[in-house]
Amino acid sequence: MAAVICRMIDKESEAEKAAGTTDFDDVAKTHWASGYINTVSAEGIINGDGNGKFRPEDEVKYEEAVKMVVCALGLGDEVEVDAKDWSKGYLAVADEKSITDSLKGKKGEAATRADISVMVCNALISEMKAPEVSVEPGEYKTIQTVKLTTETAGAMIYYTVDGTDPLENGKKYDDPIKVLETLTIKAVAVKGGVLASDVTDAKYTIVKEAHTGSGSSGTK
Repeated sequence: MAAVICRMIDKESEAEKAAGTTDFDDVAKTHWASGYINTVSAEGIINGDGNGKFRPEDEVKYEEAVKMVVCALGLGDEVEVDAKDWSKGYLAVADEKSITDSLKGKKGEAATRADISVMVCNALISEMKAPEVSVEPGEYKTIQTVKLTTETAGAMIYYTVDGTDPLENGKKYDDPIKVLETLTIKAVAVKGGVLASDVTDAKYTIVKEAHTGSGSSGTK
């Protein structure tokens, strides 16, 4: 699970460098996962059992896996810990953030590889931020230049200007879009070629002013 979390938060290279002696007396410095364990421990995501043990060979329970994913997303501060049931708050936040959508596991049971895969995927998708436009959609009398940005680090933006699905027909965004005439920009942020954000839909209407001829006019 420590290895899964490191990969989820892009800490693989850090984990490789962190291999060696750990703070847990049941994890040898030669253990294959020592670097992963040191990394997630330093991040405050997994802290062992509180008695100097990590229990590296134990099965991870459903609620423990959920807690790790919630903390990996930086949502630990949002959790209200119940003294009688430490997992209750983490499960509530995970449910609110859709991390537990489509899971089949139950509290107290060992987490399955399938459920861990789904919750990690749900967590990564929840982090995906839809592209933002620099110009508010609406009606304009002049040409507009629209920039697309996303808060999701490492994501690429794909867009269309003909109203079609940017995931299927999108062009990679590199330069600002010149809005010369009425059109609809649809854009999506994509990371790793797999995870995609919601689609941003922005319609711009360019109103062209009517020009009156300059010739002379007569009266009847």
